[in-house]
Amino acid sequence: MEKEDVLKKAQRAQKDEREDVIITKSFRAGWLGVTIVMLALLLLRMYFQQSIEDITIILTAHVSASSFYQYSKMPDKKSYLIFGIINLLFIILQFYYLLSKFGVF
Repeated sequence: MEKEDVLKKAQRAQKDEREDVIITKSFRAGWLGVTIVMLALLLLRMYFQQSIEDITIILTAHVSASSFYQYSKMPDKKSYLIFGIINLLFIILQFYYLLSKFGVF
């Protein structure tokens, strides 16, 4: 393919790769901000001896979902699948512990 053909094909697709990169980076920055705030809340709750299970469930769910997504895009990297499964089991255990504190179990 010649340069002109590649350029015409890209223009027809009307996909702005720069915009995609910016959106991806903004989501990363947003999740980093959320994670920092949640860790601060976690530390405050630990300091005041309050329950931290709900925040850890949210953080672990984020890490697990991220791992499963990365594995779906890169299936040759089995470590993402293993890490996602371990985090999913951790979420289930945390959720069970949280419900047991409320007297459900």
